[in-house]
Amino acid sequence: MTLSRRLRLSLLLLALIAGYSGFQLAIESLKPENVTNKDFLQEYLMARALLAGVSPYQPLPDLDKYFQTGDKQYRPHASPHTPGFAIFTAPFAFMSYAQAAWAWFLVEILCLYAAVFLLLRGFNASVNPLFALLITWVALGWSHVWEDLIWGQINTVLLLLIVGAWLNLRGGRRWSGGALLGAAISFKLIFWPIALFLVLRRRWSSAIMALVVFAVTNLIASAAMGWRVVAYYYTDVGPSTAALYRAYGYNLSLWSVGWRVFSGTGSPTIRGVAAPPIFFAPRLAVITSLLLTGAALILGLAASIRTASQPERYGKAGGTVNFDHAYGMMICVCLLVSPMIWPHYLILLAFPMAVIARRLRDLTFPRRQTLLCVIAVLILLIPIISYEDFLLSFSSAPNIFPNESGLRPDVPVSFTVGLLHLPPTSSALIILWLTRRLSRLPGGERPQVL
Repeated sequence: MTLSRRLRLSLLLLALIAGYSGFQLAIESLKPENVTNKDFLQEYLMARALLAGVSPYQPLPDLDKYFQTGDKQYRPHASPHTPGFAIFTAPFAFMSYAQAAWAWFLVEILCLYAAVFLLLRGFNASVNPLFALLITWVALGWSHVWEDLIWGQINTVLLLLIVGAWLNLRGGRRWSGGALLGAAISFKLIFWPIALFLVLRRRWSSAIMALVVFAVTNLIASAAMGWRVVAYYYTDVGPSTAALYRAYGYNLSLWSVGWRVFSGTGSPTIRGVAAPPIFFAPRLAVITSLLLTGAALILGLAASIRTASQPERYGKAGGTVNFDHAYGMMICVCLLVSPMIWPHYLILLAFPMAVIARRLRDLTFPRRQTLLCVIAVLILLIPIISYEDFLLSFSSAPNIFPNESGLRPDVPVSFTVGLLHLPPTSSALIILWLTRRLSRLPGGERPQVL
């Protein structure tokens, strides 16, 4: 498949403009009138709490009473972020909140660039740093990237960790690869299926190192905030927060599907689209969600293990291609089976999409697989705000605008309309299937740079 020079230049210009737009949106979020609306504010409150010697897992409104950092409308629960990540962000407590927000923004941008550079480096050892900078700029135009930057979330950091883990694991550096994976799990628990994959593949040194890093990180957190606080996070804060958002419209996990169907779409702590269930059956919701996530985990693990175990067919230069596909599939599995996945988590799909793009190029873009890839990418390019506006257009509610308190009421829609939140989930499923399918196709003598 070839594109004309004029079309390539037009697409490049469009991508550069989109990158500029995303960067501008991210910068706007740092203005004084907007900066307290970031999710990063909860990290800052936790860091200040650690410095002051109080529990960082108090409800966020209570923490803000201590430190009075802004006038954001907090959700009435503790931060769902892990003790390991609280330790990582603790140094930001020595800055003012505005300074910390800018510093965290720079960390996110640097991690995004480093992840892009390492990803390209994995496909071509002679990658140009300026080319990586260009790709990073274009990536800023992806809605999930600029949403992550606007909210001050952690997914560019996670992307760097999982790409670094992949690069070390595929290169035979098992201890460092396991250490980076352990850091990723310490920051966000969703990556535990990758550790399970390593265990099933009998990569014991990598799996043990991941466990050691996770344990040491939590021991450090226990020393800083007390072991009871750390235990409270894992036994109460994490599970209770997941329960609050298990049926929320923008929770894209397969776990949410059972609750949407048999409990209804919505959350008791955040307003949004509210869709009724087919019929109310909480037990059936649990069973359905367990079956879906269990099936995704078992089938994904089985497919990844078969892919990593199949005979290499790409010559010496392509000796790591099977592991690339298996690792990409496991990232999809991590996103699908986690109890709570927000749209900005989909940044992590950049890795399996890069693997697919490289493989499609090796195979000279077979029509069916290329079409499926284009469909998945187009779905992921749709900004979440577009989904929201589209769903609101189906509501017959007399008032869908914020009231005097600044809060928008729940917007009632039909059951079918409520399911229209899930195309990004279907995109992750397509990428999972496509990664497995492409790994089984013959052809392609050597991996090439994107």
